[in-house]
Amino acid sequence: MRSVIQVLDDEFMDWSEADSPRFKSLFVEDIEYIDETLEEVSDEAPPVRKDDIPDWVPESHWWWRAPKQQDMSEAERKARLEYDHLDGVYD
Repeated sequence: MRSVIQVLDDEFMDWSEADSPRFKSLFVEDIEYIDETLEEVSDEAPPVRKDDIPDWVPESHWWWRAPKQQDMSEAERKARLEYDHLDGVYD
């Protein structure tokens, strides 16, 4: 989702035609908030497998590679991705 937002901004947004400079300011604030959140959760986030990163994603889209634990086992990765599906099932 973060890459979609970036592509929309890079390729389609013409901020010079926005009705108000405030729109650009709000957009930038929201992106900064999203990026800060991604950074905060990157210590515990499961890594994205290289094969799951789309070919068109440029290196500048750092969030695909943000998870710090790149050596996580597949079992742990799956457990972290599906934690809400299993929540309370085995209690």
